[in-house]
Amino acid sequence: MAKDEVLDTNILMGGQAGTTTILNAIEYPKALEGANRFLLPTRKDYLLSIEIASNLLRQGKPLPAIDLVVAAMCLNRRMALRTSDAHFKLIQELYPGFDLRLATK
Repeated sequence: MAKDEVLDTNILMGGQAGTTTILNAIEYPKALEGANRFLLPTRKDYLLSIEIASNLLRQGKPLPAIDLVVAAMCLNRRMALRTSDAHFKLIQELYPGFDLRLATK
C-alpha cells in the first residue's frame, strides 16, 4: 500500500491495512483491530461532499453518503482512494484530480 492512498472498506475487508477513514471503520469495525491509521472528516470535507452530492444528483447519479465523504477527504488531502467499487468513477468524471485506484474483486 502506498503512503498517499486511503483504503476503502472493501479493501480493508480483504485483509489489507493502512490509512483509511473513521467512516470505513464504522462500516467495518474489524478495521479497528488492524494496524490502520484513521483520518477524521473536517468541515471542509463535509462541504465538498455536499457539492459532489449536488453535482451527482443533477446528473441523476446519487451515491452513498459515506462514499461521498470518503471521496471528499481524498480530494482535500490529495490522496488516492484504493477501492473495488467502480461507482467512484462517477466522482472522477466530475473531479479529474480524484486519484482513483481500482482494485479487482
